[in-house]
Amino acid sequence: MSPTLDRSPLLLEFKRILAEEASGTLTVAGEGCTRKLVFSGGMLADVESTRPQEGLTTILQDCGLISGDVLEENDERFAELLINRGVLQRGEVDFARLHRMRIIAFSLFSLAQGQWTFRAHAPLSKSGGIYLADILSDVVSSVKTHYYFREIFSRSHPRFVSIPVQVLSRVYERQSSLFSRMQRLNARSHDQIRAKLGIEEQDYWETLILFFLLGGVVFSGPDTSDAVKKRREMIIRWRDCLESGQLDPHDLLGISAGAAPAEIENAFRKRVRDFHPQQLELDPGSELYDDAVQIVEQMEAARNTLTSSATSSPPGPAQKVETVNPVKQAQVYFQEALEHKARKSYVEAADCLDRAIRLDSERAKYFFQLGLCQMHLPAFRKNAEQNLLKAAEMEPWNAEPAYHLGMMFRSAGLRRMSEKYFRKALEINMDHTKAGQALQELSGSPSRRPRKGKGSFF
Repeated sequence: MSPTLDRSPLLLEFKRILAEEASGTLTVAGEGCTRKLVFSGGMLADVESTRPQEGLTTILQDCGLISGDVLEENDERFAELLINRGVLQRGEVDFARLHRMRIIAFSLFSLAQGQWTFRAHAPLSKSGGIYLADILSDVVSSVKTHYYFREIFSRSHPRFVSIPVQVLSRVYERQSSLFSRMQRLNARSHDQIRAKLGIEEQDYWETLILFFLLGGVVFSGPDTSDAVKKRREMIIRWRDCLESGQLDPHDLLGISAGAAPAEIENAFRKRVRDFHPQQLELDPGSELYDDAVQIVEQMEAARNTLTSSATSSPPGPAQKVETVNPVKQAQVYFQEALEHKARKSYVEAADCLDRAIRLDSERAKYFFQLGLCQMHLPAFRKNAEQNLLKAAEMEPWNAEPAYHLGMMFRSAGLRRMSEKYFRKALEINMDHTKAGQALQELSGSPSRRPRKGKGSFF
């Protein structure tokens, strides 16, 4: 199965290619377009794209090197023809090629979903290209991808190591100087380093994550406990059972056959809490992280199957059937979720909200709060989007789901999507101060509030 963009960030693959000086073709398919990046010795050597706006002659036109009436074909052969006819010089075409490579590489980090594969091959015979350090340096500061890693590494301590001079020379002087100062502050917390350097939080994280991607920062936390190691081993065993078709739902939830629905539910909640990727201290993008996400999904499927089977079975003579009001029980779960959320226990909160929705799926606030919790869990960002959209659909007069969708996309560096939802929030409630401020910060100029419509979110 190909890695997906939401679970395996491409920046981690760029980090690997740079560190290993790898050669191969990275194919990324998403949002109706396929792009290929060809690497040679750790450098970006060539690109391909099925998107017409990213063709070479379109780039030549955008750069002002050719006019629209010259544009006939959108490929390399036409560019060579223009060189042979004296319309363009070789240096101008080479400049456009490098510009196109950079544009296509940057475009990958605006994709919300898709799949990618990397196929290794021998280095190309031709020399030249773009250093990945150049791309990473610009991506981290312009696309705001550091927000994603900040969530992952905020509780870890950075340890600084040396990096090759040729890599260090590719970053901006300000970034290089700041990293040199950081190297003298090893084995300290983020707050301690920031206080010593006296820099803004955003500058700190941008620099830190950039040099993490360049191989100059290693994040370390407390030693992994024996319990966590044992759970990781169980994930591997369950993965093997899943691949062989021998995964037992009772073993997965740690219950015996014939368990009552309440016992199944309690076991499921405990398992999800214990085996969530963040609880296992796994790095996003690692194979085991993806396995853990898949196993949690299998746990949910096992819970549903066993609960359905237990509910449909007639009670025995010694069993006492208790009648529970599902709406009231859902409210109990909802209150528990709010308590977990206040303690920033987002996994437990999301689990309670999921249970509430199963009992009462007519409450927009359940979907809304579930989306807010899942925003804090990188593996469930897509679910967060779906639940916030569901809440917006159920309460089209409420601007909060749209506003938080905008915040989620802004933290992911997706500017256009965040602007879209901030504007939707203002369409619903023209006095939504936070949405107006966020839109103004994105645009860099005072935002114009749209006229208040009839309240439809879509």
